[in-house]
Amino acid sequence: MSPIQNRLTVTTNTSMAEAATFLKHASDDGMKVYGRKVGDTIEIYTKSGTSTRLAMRDKFSEVIAKFRKTDLPGSHFSTKQELGRQGLETILSNLLRDAGPGALSEKGQVAGKALFDSLREPIAGQGAGLTVATARTVFNIRTTEIAMRAMATLPDASTLIGKTPRSDVAPSLERLSGPALGSALPGAALGLRAGAAIDPAAVAALSGAIADATRTKASSPAEAMATMMADTAPLAAELTDALMTQLDMARPGHGISRAEVAGFAEATVRSARENVCGIEVDDAKVRVEWEREPRIEDPDGQDLTVGVDLHPVTVGGRTYQPERFLAQGGFGMVFQYRADDGGKLVLKLPLDQPPAQPGSGQALPDVREMTVDEVRGHLGAQGAGHANILHMHGVALMPNGQFGIVIEHMPNGTASDLEQRMNAPGRVAPDGQPPASGQVTRAEAQLVALATFADMARGMQHLHDTQGVVNFDLKSPNALIGANGDVVLADFGTSKLGASTRLVDAPRIDNLFYKAPEFQSATHEIKLCTNRVTDNFKKMFDPSKTDAKKSDMGRDLGNIFGESVQESILSRVTLDEKVDTWGLGISLMELATGNPVLHGTRLQGNAMEKAIVDFGRGHGVAVASTAGDSTRPAQGSLFASSGDAQIDDLANRLLAPAAGDRIDMATALAHPALNRPGLTSPELRGLIVALAGGTADAIDTARAALAAAIAAAPPSVPTAADLPAAPTRPVPPPPEGSAIPGGSIRSVGDLHAEWTVRV
Repeated sequence: MSPIQNRLTVTTNTSMAEAATFLKHASDDGMKVYGRKVGDTIEIYTKSGTSTRLAMRDKFSEVIAKFRKTDLPGSHFSTKQELGRQGLETILSNLLRDAGPGALSEKGQVAGKALFDSLREPIAGQGAGLTVATARTVFNIRTTEIAMRAMATLPDASTLIGKTPRSDVAPSLERLSGPALGSALPGAALGLRAGAAIDPAAVAALSGAIADATRTKASSPAEAMATMMADTAPLAAELTDALMTQLDMARPGHGISRAEVAGFAEATVRSARENVCGIEVDDAKVRVEWEREPRIEDPDGQDLTVGVDLHPVTVGGRTYQPERFLAQGGFGMVFQYRADDGGKLVLKLPLDQPPAQPGSGQALPDVREMTVDEVRGHLGAQGAGHANILHMHGVALMPNGQFGIVIEHMPNGTASDLEQRMNAPGRVAPDGQPPASGQVTRAEAQLVALATFADMARGMQHLHDTQGVVNFDLKSPNALIGANGDVVLADFGTSKLGASTRLVDAPRIDNLFYKAPEFQSATHEIKLCTNRVTDNFKKMFDPSKTDAKKSDMGRDLGNIFGESVQESILSRVTLDEKVDTWGLGISLMELATGNPVLHGTRLQGNAMEKAIVDFGRGHGVAVASTAGDSTRPAQGSLFASSGDAQIDDLANRLLAPAAGDRIDMATALAHPALNRPGLTSPELRGLIVALAGGTADAIDTARAALAAAIAAAPPSVPTAADLPAAPTRPVPPPPEGSAIPGGSIRSVGDLHAEWTVRV
């Protein structure tokens, strides 16, 4: 074995000058460069012989086996000897050759992970080859070392080929077995008669036992529903077998066909599914039609009428008929149902998702998975129920296999809609002037804003303190107004269970208006860092930017390693319930002022993101007084004053720059701003409903009723002395030097400094 000639221990602090000098000497001496992982460092060494090649050859043979499991074409790795002699650049070239421009294919990513895992794993007695390239092919040792470490954070190969199978357990008789089901089966079998119609009572008895067993085995109502939303055809087949066995044992020569028993079993399983999911679905069809929005490509005279066949549903013994189409969103279509007595509910019908683009490496969730996630999130937030959480009745399992989520009807729009109507030009009378018909006073508008806020805060308190859930997307557009003016939180598809959530597990939130600074800061800095890694690989493979093939290779490899760095950082940053507190504070100021965050600054996109990130790093206040009646925020702030010192103070405590300084919901609900005459009166709810409807007569009537209620029983009003100490005044933005230099990460934590990339 050839002796090691020279060594260089590479860490994240190794300078490019040191690496360049080492490589230059190796190149001048005609040495080959090898590497091995030693603890948290990489040791680069030079040797003149080639005996290490044999160990590397054996390791590459293991990689080939992994490649072949994924059916990746391996013709460019024709022999073990060639494998042992190839340098890193050649291996990467072959790996990327079939991927084409853009991101690697799923199989290419699997191959990449297998290759780099093998290079990083110890080889008995000899370490691992960081690079088996000659000195002339190693462009950037530091970047390669970072990339090696980053590659270890890639997901398992199964997640690259497709989405990891869910842990849901489909229902089976073996899994549901128990005393109740064991005694119900013989009774159901003995009740069957050849040629007789299916007995509803027998179906109800056996399906009830199956439903009870499903709930007993499940960890929560949501998991019980998820079980029954799985494919239940195997359960029906098992039940058919079990009933036939019981019949053959108890009544030889019974004469009942398997088809008859199968029909009974299928009816029983369907009844059990409806029992667990809470909604009975009728087989009858009701056509609901509406006119869709016109499209540019529509020919003249195009009929815009579209429709869908729906089914009546029964909830708690009350039957509802499909009535009309309400809206369509990202999740699906929404329909209104009505009972004979006038009661209403809403059905959300998920839409089929388009297939993923070939070679995209992404597998879109199927409708069942999306619906199960929505059900889990909603029931997890709802718990035993709360007045300020939208109630979900259950899931309708349609005869055609579709799923429909059935929720309570909230007829008065969203809190965001209310804010827009209440703050529309001319709605609030000028100070000092009596309101005209259809107008409200500023004090009344503030009462409406505070009542809406208080309902949202009570719902949020239930999420955090009772259910242990963080919503991540709490905002006024996701709060609905009921028939009596109460406000409920809705849309829990982004919710996560637990006091804290790793950033890698956090939902993707694109709306910057309500996204907390620590959330935005982390994603902002990750983008800078990963872009830097990606750019370095492009330069490493094509420094002159003239070789198209190398440029494509660098981009593809950089994308993989950039995403790997991102995965590593995402897994180590956590967020907590204070991201919801921020969204609630933003919603309060929107309700109170009619203006969004940073109104009047003309900041959008990345500029707005940076402004909120900078605010989160500072020590200012979100709401500060401005000169005159300006609606533009003061320097270093996010909102101009609402004109009410108590509301401003409450908002500042909800919108503290540091997450740990934001108040919890118990403290928020005890704030003096919420101790005002009329705030808890039903008459104020009447005004909310009137404002949501927007008719002048209704608003005038509601105002009169509210004034009478306030005059009849005025509560005590806190004085200025009752206010808590005000937060500090705004400070100037952070100095220019506090920005992230060259892709290094600061506020996400110095623990991520190892990903700093220097060119």
